[in-house]
Amino acid sequence: MILTDRLSLAAFVVFAAVTGLFMLVAPHEFYAEVPGVAAAGAFDAHLLRDVGLTYLTLAGGVVIALIRPSYMLPVTSMAVLYLGGHAAMHALMELAAPRGTNVLAEMPGVYLPALLACGLVVRACRAGY
Repeated sequence: MILTDRLSLAAFVVFAAVTGLFMLVAPHEFYAEVPGVAAAGAFDAHLLRDVGLTYLTLAGGVVIALIRPSYMLPVTSMAVLYLGGHAAMHALMELAAPRGTNVLAEMPGVYLPALLACGLVVRACRAGY
């Protein structure tokens, strides 16, 4: 596995682990401080912690792909299914019933991770992982 693949995977691990831990350990703060979260609906600590565990699971899977590159394609594909679906849901919700959410404010936490995961899948396919 080349260095840029390892760095991209490591960046993904950091994003997913930090996001997951933030949601799991401090759901009230996550709800209040992350742009767009409060606009999505009422506070639900259980839901936020469940989603935090999803992010930690994705981070763990990507760590496995770092150790065993042959797992890069299936692991990053799972990340695309979740993160791509999450981004699509945000976009469709905004189109269906505008909440006044600033799409640019959601870019780093919603849309860019999905794009990064898509890029990792493309890279895994091209590299034959």
